[in-house]
Amino acid sequence: MASDRRVGGSLMRVCGDTRFAKGASPYKPNVGIQFRHEFGRDVHVPGFCVHIAPEECSPAVGIWGPDMASLTQIRQAIVDHPDR
Repeated sequence: MASDRRVGGSLMRVCGDTRFAKGASPYKPNVGIQFRHEFGRDVHVPGFCVHIAPEECSPAVGIWGPDMASLTQIRQAIVDHPDR
């Protein structure tokens, strides 16, 4: 479920703050859009992501930074059902 909230929503903005950069280009020139599970409250839940940059666009799916109990369950599910 996509969220249009300004803070904590699905869209990760381009970071154009160059105050601490040696050059004038942004340090994060891409846009990321995350579609997480509807019960998720932050980026630490399963979801889909799209990375859009001037020279590339790529999709991704997964979970970022799961806690140890969740990571153990994910790994065991992969071992138990490798064909899935």
